[in-house]
Amino acid sequence: MKPHPTTILFVELPGFSGLAEHQPSEFNELLKECYKIADATIRIHHGALSNFSGDTFMAVFSTEKTKTAILAIETVKELKESLKTYFSEKKLPVSVGFKAGIALGEVIVEELGVADKKQVTVMGKALSVATRLREFAEEGQVLANEDIFETAKKQYNFQ
Repeated sequence: MKPHPTTILFVELPGFSGLAEHQPSEFNELLKECYKIADATIRIHHGALSNFSGDTFMAVFSTEKTKTAILAIETVKELKESLKTYFSEKKLPVSVGFKAGIALGEVIVEELGVADKKQVTVMGKALSVATRLREFAEEGQVLANEDIFETAKKQYNFQ
């Protein structure tokens, strides 16, 4: 396994797991729908969903370097809007937020499993950086590492 440039998008939905306490009978339905939204959005942008736990999940974009940064940014923009719309339509008793970290860097990506039951396993610095960026992000923020910024600064406005 040789490391190669990959973009990692790590998303957190603060408050989501609290729904299990407030709406236990509906929680499985909410979890399934969030998975569908995340998986469909990530696949549209040529990524792979990994490590879905409901309130956190990761997307892996492993193609040409410049393209992966743009795909991850497009994904996070669409995910943020789709999930916000879904949660507001459900009129939930608990506020569910959104924050994310995006990092481009060398990682090892390995697919384990067979056919449609494959799990993407990722190891490397970009995963650690994306995780930390997500942890430091405030409610509503998407933080990106310098490689994402340098790659996408001509197409997007960063603050």
